[in-house]
Amino acid sequence: MSAERAYVPNMSQPALMTADDLLHVRIPEKRIELVKGVLAVREPAGGRHGRVTTELTRHLANHVDAHQLGAVYAAETGFSRSLASIL
Repeated sequence: MSAERAYVPNMSQPALMTADDLLHVRIPEKRIELVKGVLAVREPAGGRHGRVTTELTRHLANHVDAHQLGAVYAAETGFSRSLASIL
């Protein structure tokens, strides 16, 4: 949820980044991603989240494999638009 200018009048617009710029950013112990060109820094997911997503992924991958529907990738897999188009 972004702040409206009326409430934060001196807030400047963040600089836009590219996917190439993101490759050179290192913030230890944090998860980083681009959201519409803006760097978003997030806390890593916790143990419960990891367990739930592992179970869901296991069931999904078993179904996809059993029915030869394609491939399942982890959420952390870094795709760019150009790479996604050839997969």
